[in-house]
Amino acid sequence: MLFTTIQFIIFLTITITLYFIFPLNKRWIILLIASGIFYCMAGLKFIPFVLITSFATYYSALLIDRRHGKLNDMTAGGELDEEQEKEAKEKCGKICKRILVITLLIVLGLLSYTKFTHIIIDLLQRAMTSLGVRTVQLSEISVIIPLGISYYTFSTVGYILDVYWKKYRAERNFFKYLLFVLYFPHILQGPFARYNRLAHQLTEGHRFSYERACFGIQLMLWGYFKKLVVADRLAVFVNSVYGDWENQAGFVIVIATFFAAIQIYTDFSGCVDMARGMSQILGIELDMNFRQPYFSRSVEEYWRRWHISLGNWFKDYLYMPVFASKFVANLIKKAKGKYGNKAGRNVAAVVPLIVVWIATGVWHGTGWGHVIWGIWNGGIIISSTLLKNRYVDLRKRLCIKEKKREWQLFQVMRTFILAAFIPKVFTLTDSVSSAWGMIRNMFSEFNVWVFFDQSLYTYGLDRQDFWLSMISIFIVFCVSLMKEKGIQIRESIARKNIVFRWAVYYAAIFSIIIFGMYGPGYDASNFVYMQF
Repeated sequence: MLFTTIQFIIFLTITITLYFIFPLNKRWIILLIASGIFYCMAGLKFIPFVLITSFATYYSALLIDRRHGKLNDMTAGGELDEEQEKEAKEKCGKICKRILVITLLIVLGLLSYTKFTHIIIDLLQRAMTSLGVRTVQLSEISVIIPLGISYYTFSTVGYILDVYWKKYRAERNFFKYLLFVLYFPHILQGPFARYNRLAHQLTEGHRFSYERACFGIQLMLWGYFKKLVVADRLAVFVNSVYGDWENQAGFVIVIATFFAAIQIYTDFSGCVDMARGMSQILGIELDMNFRQPYFSRSVEEYWRRWHISLGNWFKDYLYMPVFASKFVANLIKKAKGKYGNKAGRNVAAVVPLIVVWIATGVWHGTGWGHVIWGIWNGGIIISSTLLKNRYVDLRKRLCIKEKKREWQLFQVMRTFILAAFIPKVFTLTDSVSSAWGMIRNMFSEFNVWVFFDQSLYTYGLDRQDFWLSMISIFIVFCVSLMKEKGIQIRESIARKNIVFRWAVYYAAIFSIIIFGMYGPGYDASNFVYMQF
């Protein structure tokens, strides 16, 4: 049940109505029931996966928390001398670490099974075929990929790690914890939930607020516009070109790749806007996941603005543990001893980044194209880190002024090409060889005439749809530019008179109804990031 279906709109309306009818302290039960129904409608076969993950992390966190509490009671009561206290802490640490490792093996094992089984089978098939042994076709093997498994797995892993690190106490009520895991607005595409920021909002109950409801509906409408009017229309052109890339060349591939970059942004951020909007109606604030990433002036900045919750998750639960690990500490020590302090600092900066970007590439997909995507982005960020001082010296020699608008515009365009345009080719094709073939075709012909001979209207979008796409992209650009300049659009609309406000609402609603890609004969595409 996608957010863009009429069934979901009915489901959401009923959920919100019941939520505000129920007593304040029982409203979380409505959210739990609604989230359970939403997940069950995606497929009953997915339920065992999410229940195993939820129960494993809930129970393990409870055991770890009780161990910590018991140790605190023993040390606070003065029952132990210094040696006994040290021994008790070591014993508690070992037991808690074992519980943590076993739990991570279970939940990450489930995630790995769903994401990597196909690629492992494919590699085994190739090996067996090379030995002349007949194998079962990959298409004959069915692997269940549960809805939102990456999102709820990462959220639960973050939860148990925070409990292990004593950042907060474990949840005692399993059903309240299950609501944190299953909460339906963010289960499709996030943002990644942090227990300490979301759980209490889900269970404390919220009163109805007309202003908050208006803001939430506005955000949802903007999300629907980006998804149905922009992303799904651009997908038609992108799929048409990329599906027949061998026969395409020059600017046709350039335009399709540009459209693909806009498509994935409007699709992904559109879904998050819907999730944040419907949550805001309920009085629940989800974390922001995008902050105008295409206005970034460096690749590093781009990844601080794109999929913010994923970047923060990797920073807190992967980058920092790797950075603080004994392995990295030994590498730093060896580098300092052999090459000096600067080499040690470089090792400290680079090694965690390598681990994070390999993990980021694998999270986005299991093919070699996604590995190259991760290496590309990580390589640019690492080189920028290592060569930062040299870049500064070069700009001084060239007399480039950082605050000049022309230079800033160049930086934005350069970042878009490096972070959104070039890597996109490797993630949209079915193999690395296809990606290189597309890049080769992109530069094989300078067919500027496609802008004038109407051939662009033969890739699934006629003249009206093509130019509607261009106008829609311009609208998204203008809104993003206003937000970049600090203009609070929803607050500005709220301050206008009622005629203007409702004119904006009606314009938004009817633009989605009239220009959205849906209805009989249209196979609505799933949200892009659901596959992750």
